[in-house]
Amino acid sequence: MTSELQISLKGLKFWAFHGLYEEEKILGNWFFVDLEVEIKSETISNISQTVDYGQLFEIIKQEMAITCELLETLSEKILNKIMQYDSIKRVEISIQKQRPNVGIIQGNSAIKGIRYKVTVS
Repeated sequence: MTSELQISLKGLKFWAFHGLYEEEKILGNWFFVDLEVEIKSETISNISQTVDYGQLFEIIKQEMAITCELLETLSEKILNKIMQYDSIKRVEISIQKQRPNVGIIQGNSAIKGIRYKVTVS
């Protein structure tokens, strides 16, 4: 029997310097990341049969340290790296910027990216 298993990392918090405007690149901001991956699940009895969420965290951490002007670009970079795992069928990421430095927004801005692996039968 084949089923699917979802692995999530929620509420990851990073201080980073992403943004289109120069002050965002200088001052920095808090970013919150949620990640969900879906894998095929049969019987899982050791880490080699699943995805090590420590490795997923390291991918996110490394990419968050590289300044990007757009959250869209950042999410695509993370999605591309995570989709390289053979066992992953689907990945969804949400990146939220706390109180962006564009005077008209009183809340947070966010981007959500979803990527699927297409399998041909």
